[in-house]
Amino acid sequence: MENRNKILKVENLAVSYGPINAINSLNLEINQGELVALIGSNGAGKTSLLKAIIGIHRAQKGQIWFLGKDIARQPTDRIVNSGLCLIPEGHIIFSSMTVLENLQLGAYHSFGDFDQNLDRVFTYFPVLKGRLKQTAGTLSGGEQQMLAIGRALMYKPKLILLDEPSLGLAPKIVADIFDIIVELNKEGYSILVAEQNAKKALECSSRCYVMRTGEIVLTGFSRDIMNNPKIRQAYLGIG
Repeated sequence: MENRNKILKVENLAVSYGPINAINSLNLEINQGELVALIGSNGAGKTSLLKAIIGIHRAQKGQIWFLGKDIARQPTDRIVNSGLCLIPEGHIIFSSMTVLENLQLGAYHSFGDFDQNLDRVFTYFPVLKGRLKQTAGTLSGGEQQMLAIGRALMYKPKLILLDEPSLGLAPKIVADIFDIIVELNKEGYSILVAEQNAKKALECSSRCYVMRTGEIVLTGFSRDIMNNPKIRQAYLGIG
């Protein structure tokens, strides 16, 4: 990996499900401390890409460099242990466990810093502090998304992959979630956020990749892409 400032670099990645090509010769990179958006319609391949990066889907070809090492064919647990975290779509939590138990699971690899990390989670999500004994499945959708992000923060990941964090949430909650994503980035977290809500993703990020049918069709600064007439019409609903 040539540039040590790059925390993630995906080169010529291809992923298939049997005869179906989900990702084709894809290239993407994220610098240390960046907040990068990945936008595209449903079925564009965003989730497939994130799952390939984390090792859930195997690459047919190409490399995935994370912190200078090619992780494309490493098992998922080793990738996670190296500091890469995926927060999947649908605010997935352990619904039958308490809020505290969910957070404890997130701290599995860094239990020595548990109290410090827990205080950091409460800084971002104070509502969780009063819900520690509550069964996670009884939380609202927005609170479950907060818990999913909080659980990830419990082991201080070096790179956070967020898949559709706004999915199924009310506009006010979506705004709150994206405000927190921005604050996490300001604190130093490197973040890649995949979103169908292109407007919110572009507003919060510095750079963006536009994905369609398994390929990156456009990349650049988010503000420039926001002002691109074709993107505004195709993804923002603005003529």
